[in-house]
Amino acid sequence: MRPESSPLLPGFPIRFGRPRVRRIELIKREVAEMSLRRLDELASLFSPWIDSSLLATTGSGKNSRWRTFSMEWVFWAFLCQLLGGLGCRGAVKRVQSWAVARGRKAPSSNPSAYCQARNRLPLAVLQKVFDTTARRLTDRVGAGELWHGHRVKVVDGTGLSAADTKPNQKEWPQSRNMKPGCGFPQLNLVGLFCLHTGALLGWREGNKHDHETSLWRKLWELLSPGDVVLGDRAFGSYADIARLKARGIDGVYRLHATRKLDWRRGKHLGRRDRLQVWNKPVRRPKGCPVEAWRKLPSQLQVRVVEKTVGVPGFRPEKIVLATTLADADCYPADELARLYRRRWSVEVFFRDVKITLGMDELKCQTPEAVRRELAMYLICHNLLRGMIQEAARRHDLPVEHISFQGAAEQLSHWLWLFMGTQTRAERQRRLGEFYLALVSAPLPQRPNRTEPRVRKRRPKNYRLMTRPRDADKPGKAA
Repeated sequence: MRPESSPLLPGFPIRFGRPRVRRIELIKREVAEMSLRRLDELASLFSPWIDSSLLATTGSGKNSRWRTFSMEWVFWAFLCQLLGGLGCRGAVKRVQSWAVARGRKAPSSNPSAYCQARNRLPLAVLQKVFDTTARRLTDRVGAGELWHGHRVKVVDGTGLSAADTKPNQKEWPQSRNMKPGCGFPQLNLVGLFCLHTGALLGWREGNKHDHETSLWRKLWELLSPGDVVLGDRAFGSYADIARLKARGIDGVYRLHATRKLDWRRGKHLGRRDRLQVWNKPVRRPKGCPVEAWRKLPSQLQVRVVEKTVGVPGFRPEKIVLATTLADADCYPADELARLYRRRWSVEVFFRDVKITLGMDELKCQTPEAVRRELAMYLICHNLLRGMIQEAARRHDLPVEHISFQGAAEQLSHWLWLFMGTQTRAERQRRLGEFYLALVSAPLPQRPNRTEPRVRKRRPKNYRLMTRPRDADKPGKAA
């Protein structure tokens, strides 16, 4: 009887032709999968918040074939690049070390292949990964962490700058007051955060023509009945409050400065605490659809509360809040004031992702690549928030007492320790030591930490541009 395989090469059949070629390809793929074992260890580290199945090779089209820079490999390399503050060459060097550790030939040091692979990352897949991290973070919030049984979500906007290229300038034009060649493309970003965990639940980006309130309305799909929204003056208009209240969503906002307030009107609930009736405005706001405007009630009950906020060393400030939480027994005025003071946490959340992680200045050259880079930064933010949440849960410590910057720095130093583990038990032991080190130096309890003390402009690491870039080139007039 003729043997089916060679005794010297048991992996190869004796028969020649196309079946042999397919067998060689299968063996190559098996060897390649062995080289990804360290990436599997990295994936297991973040497995509580990311499904590895989302990064699997697709059946057809882009990312349908196994490559040196596969979709999974590029995702984790991109993640390590942002966590470590590396450039594309630094990410390629990390990929080279992964390959050499498994006995494979290191890829070229030229970052061109890696950058092309990054451009093949589907933005829809990154969005699914982000949604998974946000959902798993919020699902782990216990009933004892809620505010009077409500999930509190805080909204705010910020600005980012992109690389000065023609496609970026076309997508996000700069202000007309800027001289040509002196400015950068400006992005408007509105984010919705979970106040209990600091996780970003969703975001919308636009250019200078997109107001924060119009971007905010695109995030309403992330709200659920029973939620409480925290926002500043820009988000507390009559139309928005009424439309959210119709969906069972309450809010606490700073009263807009243009709204006239008469403390003699309304039902008395306490000192500087009134339940008033607001009339529907005559003119429809630009961002409110016509059909939605017609369905709004002609009157709306809004509770108005005034409280004095004192910060040691500064002059006390009076704030006036507008809320739909009308029950003064369930929601005392002091509780509302303390809740609104926590709204400043959203500024800290934006600072963490913009300054600590470096999202303030996006580096990519095209709008699609900029959006991909933005999504990866926000995934990094949620992963770090997840590790902070897990450390706080294990050691019975409030999430607010763990430093985000400390977590980012510690993870960058401990990352290779996790990627060198061989067994699951060893990985769990090192992970426990990581969380213990993370909570060993908690932030001190500072009751007034949520209030801005001195508002100063953050110094830049470059000189301000007051003249076009081409002015200093040879042959150009100054």
